[in-house]
Amino acid sequence: MRWDKRYLGWGLCVALLLFFSACSSTARVERPIISVSLLPEKYFVERMVGDLAEVHVVVPRGSNPETYDPSPRDIAMLQSSVAYFAIGSLPFEAQWVAILPKEVAYIDLGKQLPKALQVGSLEGHLHALGDPHYWTSLSGGEAMAKAILVALEELFPEHREEIEANYKAKVAPELEEIKQLGTEVLKGREGLAFVIYHPSLTLFAREWGLTQLPIEEDGVEPTSKYLVALIERARSLDTKVVLVQAEFDIKNAEAVASELGLRVVAIDPLAEDWGAEMKQLIEIFR
Repeated sequence: MRWDKRYLGWGLCVALLLFFSACSSTARVERPIISVSLLPEKYFVERMVGDLAEVHVVVPRGSNPETYDPSPRDIAMLQSSVAYFAIGSLPFEAQWVAILPKEVAYIDLGKQLPKALQVGSLEGHLHALGDPHYWTSLSGGEAMAKAILVALEELFPEHREEIEANYKAKVAPELEEIKQLGTEVLKGREGLAFVIYHPSLTLFAREWGLTQLPIEEDGVEPTSKYLVALIERARSLDTKVVLVQAEFDIKNAEAVASELGLRVVAIDPLAEDWGAEMKQLIEIFR
């Protein structure tokens, strides 16, 4: 009987552990889901929404958002979300509007941008929206954060004060810190140039007075003639560095860097820690 009681006691403990684990798992599953296209959006949404929702990112780390084909799991997660925050310029996003249940709020962040971020000619990259990589600039990050704040307050009106407090404590200070760092490092250094394979830093260059020299020509591999002209232009400017991204072929970038005698530096505009990436990007030009 002693052994039976002991085993009974162990069994009861195991049953209780399984019960509480199941309850915990159920609690996590029952949290509403907010879907976002890219990791930088998750950075802002999570900081503001806290534990009110789970954030699902459609495009995984290391994938090219402009060619990514969402998986069946992505579609299932999206259709069960309370909201979907779209960048507004990615090819797959427009197709998803038609399959969204009416209960899913569709927030096109691109349409919430100030006009200054929506218009203008973009060297090496043609999009109707304007710069499709607006989050890679401080001004674009600020605009995106404010648009997300407004949308979250509408989605969770009963938690408006909590979301606002999270923005003031976890987002606004980071934006101010990046602004101060950019001013410290880049003020007075206007005119510096950089070569980049994919022209994802158009607004970043514009707001700090830098010149972006893209290797990619209108979204396709550059011709030999184009590369020769690019190298000549880079030599005529105060060009400091060649930037590369993991999502794109870096062979042409390495060849240009070798020809110009410049170092190659990897950047990650799609990093989840948007704040850390922005600071690292600014520090490259110190």
